[in-house]
Amino acid sequence: MTDRRSLGRAGELAAVRILEREGYRVLQTNFTTRYGEIDIVADEAGCLCFVEVRLKTGKEFGTAQESITRAKRHHLVRAAEIYLGQTGGQDRECRFDVLALLWDRETSAPRSHELIRNAFGADE
Repeated sequence: MTDRRSLGRAGELAAVRILEREGYRVLQTNFTTRYGEIDIVADEAGCLCFVEVRLKTGKEFGTAQESITRAKRHHLVRAAEIYLGQTGGQDRECRFDVLALLWDRETSAPRSHELIRNAFGADE
């Protein structure tokens, strides 16, 4: 699996499995707006979670979490606002989580992962 799109799909499928093992209930994947895409929308214990999946195949360019720029956070917040408007969830408790996967190209599976709950706020 060498092309970027296939790698991304495999990473998101692995992310769904990891989140489900952690107790999340996945509601939607790849919610797309003009501001960009929310990788996974899930519920964890009544909290609506917008999950950004970051996949890295090595550590040479910093951590996956560091790759979420201020601009990317802004786009995720705007996309989440659209999701809430479309689903009537404006009154729900919400947060932004990051699931960072260190990917093993040989096994086509995550070597390790780190789940960061409440990774950033809507005002960042």
